[in-house]
Amino acid sequence: MITLNYCEVGKEWAKYAEHAREAIRNYALKSGIPETDVNPSVTFQLAHLMAVFSSRDLKDKTILDLGCGSSTTSDGRGEFQPWLCRVLGYLGAVPIGIDIADSKERDFIFQKASLFDQDSLNIINGRIIVDAAHSYGLVDSPQVVHRVTGSEDELVAKLSSQIEGIVEPDGFFLWGALSDLGNEERRRAA
Repeated sequence: MITLNYCEVGKEWAKYAEHAREAIRNYALKSGIPETDVNPSVTFQLAHLMAVFSSRDLKDKTILDLGCGSSTTSDGRGEFQPWLCRVLGYLGAVPIGIDIADSKERDFIFQKASLFDQDSLNIINGRIIVDAAHSYGLVDSPQVVHRVTGSEDELVAKLSSQIEGIVEPDGFFLWGALSDLGNEERRRAA
């Protein structure tokens, strides 16, 4: 398994950004929701996933989204909705979402779990093998930052050891912090 931080993907993700935007636009049209309701970071996340697979086609890729967000609001909209899993499903991937909050999602496999608990991924280990595990904003999300003990690297290491039994040997664990989006935008502007 290859563990990559968003920053390690480099500029490769930019090659896929327009395709990611188009996929989100099409998903929104099909779903009957305003495109502006989809969290803008989903373009960034989707383009990075396409970059690690070196393909715009994510069909049949099984992708585990750690800290996917939940759909506990009655209208299914909000800042921390599982937008990435929804768009991945629309693209023909097999998304699996895990979040600390409950979800009413039926468009993808969802499991409620706290990733801060010891062996939190045992709920999947041995049952499903995924092509990639993904986490964006888990380590510095305003909803969970108060739960993080130790460094960002310690949390990633803790999750990596659990993910190794779930991700294909030639698969990926792609993770990033919310600040990576701002850092990447600043790098492009420079």
